Amino acid sequence: ISIALIAGTCIALLNWSSTFWSDHETRIPDLVRGGTGLLLANTTGSGDIASRTVVLEQICNVSRDDEIFKGGNFQPFWKQIDNITASNVYKNAKISGGIFLYPRQTLLVTELIHRAMEISDTSITAIKKEKNTKPFRVCETGFAAGHSAALFLSMSENIQVVTFDKFDRPYQLPVLKKLEQEFPGRIHHVRGDSCITLPAFLQQDDAPRCDFLHGSSLCKTDNIDLVQHARRGTLLTSTAMSSLSDEDVYFGKKAQWRKLREDGCIADITCFTEKETTLQ
Repeated sequence: ISIALIAGTCIALLNWSSTFWSDHETRIPDLVRGGTGLLLANTTGSGDIASRTVVLEQICNVSRDDEIFKGGNFQPFWKQIDNITASNVYKNAKISGGIFLYPRQTLLVTELIHRAMEISDTSITAIKKEKNTKPFRVCETGFAAGHSAALFLSMSENIQVVTFDKFDRPYQLPVLKKLEQEFPGRIHHVRGDSCITLPAFLQQDDAPRCDFLHGSSLCKTDNIDLVQHARRGTLLTSTAMSSLSDEDVYFGKKAQWRKLREDGCIADITCFTEKETTLQ
């Protein structure tokens, strides 16, 4: 695991028993080398996520020019987002986020969600058998320019997104409105400082269950709040990260992922790098 990723990704499993990523240490980190990474962790549960090695190898060798990325279901929606953010109205606004720059992270997160859906109560098999199957819900902190939300929503009609952000950048609400039009009833936004709005939302008696966690904000407590209210075996991911040693989110002295790991809340943490891409 690199301690100074240029733009990284990590994934973890929320902790209890951990066969979910039983052989991740030999299969995933060795497949990817470069400057930008993904972080994966587990709230610990069970499942056979690490068995489809061939698929992972294809993902880990993908580039921006490969059809699997260029022809992804998410691309038309990303283009709509880019048309909004490129407008002269927002030409001086800083574009936040970055998963759209990294094909490996994009496709791995897609694969992880598909696998999580297959082993959850809202699997594709269950959907075919039951008309009233509950949706698979992705909870993300940090809407940014909306690329990750669009990615999640484009994967399956059964996916819903709950996104937390201040929505204080001028293009964000127009992008949100576009996604609401494209995916009616499937995206719910909570506006404000996620350090405050996220725990308030999750503590509600009728708060929806989060089936997949994507922590992308810089709030010092968001990932902890997400994990504390999630079921065991839920995946926690973070993409387009700049450094594993940052003091707020990842593995600095008082950072969230370090605390969650030390407290036994997450396990099977996997980080990898990807070639750095600069937004022109």
